[in-house]
Amino acid sequence: MRPLLPVLLFAAASVLSTPAAAQAPASAWRTVPRLDSRLAYVVVQAGDAAALAAVADARPPAVAQPERQRHSTARLAFGGVVGGGLGLVGGWVAGVLLQGEPDPRCIDMCFGLGPVLGVLAGEALGIGLGVNLANGARGHTGLTVLASSAILAAGVVMLTETIDGGVILAIPVTQIIGAITVERRTEQARMRRRAGR
Repeated sequence: MRPLLPVLLFAAASVLSTPAAAQAPASAWRTVPRLDSRLAYVVVQAGDAAALAAVADARPPAVAQPERQRHSTARLAFGGVVGGGLGLVGGWVAGVLLQGEPDPRCIDMCFGLGPVLGVLAGEALGIGLGVNLANGARGHTGLTVLASSAILAAGVVMLTETIDGGVILAIPVTQIIGAITVERRTEQARMRRRAGR
């Protein structure tokens, strides 16, 4: 920068010594950023439209943000399976711990209602969280878990009328499908809101 200093001082003195520069008010001068020079700023007269346009054209175009790659449905389904399994085991353990020791007079089915409720809650929560985390938490976590829980509740109501092995197997499959659907929809809604900003 030191070799350029005398040149800049001479150029500034030459410009300021011209009659047009002397007659121009102080408001007729602006500091315009110039990105293609080693200097931080260059002084350009406000009335010089061509110079202003040249400086504006020198600015590089805005770089578009790359779109994030969409995770596969198989990945989300695997996350739901793993999450549901972990939630089922965790819910059972939590239910047993909360319920306490079983009745010593009990002979059959002595685990009580606590572990059953724990299994149901843990499985529904695990599937929703598993799908959401497998998708990088791009969707709405609460709505994904709610979809899984609602489908489980509907399945339990059906099982209260009749115990059917097909219904028991269909409940977790439907939960995973529903959770993936809600996760995709909420992810797309978030992307549209960000694009509209």
